[in-house]
Amino acid sequence: MNTSLLTFALLFAADPATASENPMPEASPPEAQSTETAAPVPAQPGEAVSPAPAAAMPPPALAPAPAEPVVEEVANVVRADPTAGWYMGDDYPEHERVLAMPTARALRQGSWVFILDHRAKQPFHADGDPWRKSLFDFGGLDQGLTVGLALRYGILQGLDVGIYRVGQQPATRTDTYEFDARYQPLRQEKAGLDLAVRAGATWFAQYNAPDASGFFGQILADRVLFHRLLVGGGVLYHSSSSNGAKYATSTKYSVAAAAFAEVRVAEPVAISAEIVPALAGYHSKYPCYSLGVKYITSRHTFAFALSNTTYLTSDGYITNSPNGLRDTAIGFNLTREY
Repeated sequence: MNTSLLTFALLFAADPATASENPMPEASPPEAQSTETAAPVPAQPGEAVSPAPAAAMPPPALAPAPAEPVVEEVANVVRADPTAGWYMGDDYPEHERVLAMPTARALRQGSWVFILDHRAKQPFHADGDPWRKSLFDFGGLDQGLTVGLALRYGILQGLDVGIYRVGQQPATRTDTYEFDARYQPLRQEKAGLDLAVRAGATWFAQYNAPDASGFFGQILADRVLFHRLLVGGGVLYHSSSSNGAKYATSTKYSVAAAAFAEVRVAEPVAISAEIVPALAGYHSKYPCYSLGVKYITSRHTFAFALSNTTYLTSDGYITNSPNGLRDTAIGFNLTREY
């Protein structure tokens, strides 16, 4: 039996037809291998290339969605007003004075203002041959000037202090020193108007008489209209007022009202006017007035003025003046903000 089995095995192995009909199975690739990671088989010449499976192609990049247009409501659009900064912005000095009159607007905190005032001691329109005499006197400027020097400082927002000196008044030969503080509790940006209280003391250094002193108080209010027009006024009191005609009376105090206006006819140019009529106490015949043209820059102001008084401190411009329109004199003011 063993011989028969051995003979059958030899015959089966030697038959090539039988061996080709029953080949040994080849090892199949593991099922875990994915078609996405399988290396592509290069195409043979003349063989069609089949497209890659859909799973093997990367997803197409999505285009960004167009941004939605921003629609602004008309109520929320702020339109720039080119005149808004002429009085209320930071492009120009605070309107803390008109010509001689202070306003209700205190200086900015931390700022300094230097003031230089001049008034001619002789009127522009002289008696006799007025135009010839005015020409030779250079409008009264050749006869000398009353000069005022002032320095103010903004301590806090709404509070400033100052010192002011006017030298050698023409009639009294008196140097006048004024010390004051101005407190502004209301500001137009929040309250609709500027309101201030100003108080201080005056010291008269007299050459031919003992020195004297007095106290003063003022209530001032103003408002800017249409970004161009400044209007305001107040009530003024001084316990020892003075002017060139006061020696004939023993009454010392004066009470006056004040009104002022300034209009910006262009961005750097303004026309200014102020009038102070006395109400009680000592006063002369004519209310004190000033009219001027002012040029305003970012740090300076220059004003050319016509006025019927050379008294520029609080004791003087509340007493009226003995001078009328015919006795109007030339003057000018300079300010510099630091």
